Amino acid sequence: SFREDIGRVPAVEVMWINAPIRKLIQEGGEAKIPELIRQGEEEGMQSWTKSYVDLIRAELIERKVAREFAPNKDALEMALKGISFRSTSFS
Repeated sequence: SFREDIGRVPAVEVMWINAPIRKLIQEGGEAKIPELIRQGEEEGMQSWTKSYVDLIRAELIERKVAREFAPNKDALEMALKGISFRSTSFS
């Protein structure tokens, strides 16, 4: 069940400026950055969606709270079901 003894926890997106991300920024392709963040998980990057999923599974936030603040509610629901998409429209 949800841990009520926790007041607030951070949900974070982590992006490292590597060569592919630097190139996208220079070329104005920022819309593709969320996909590169997902691909960069092995480097320590983390998407908003993964952050919310991890917090829900650790019972630090409720699903309804994550859904309220998630940038992409559909991606969150899919990730909670174990489905991941490789699309730049999900973050």
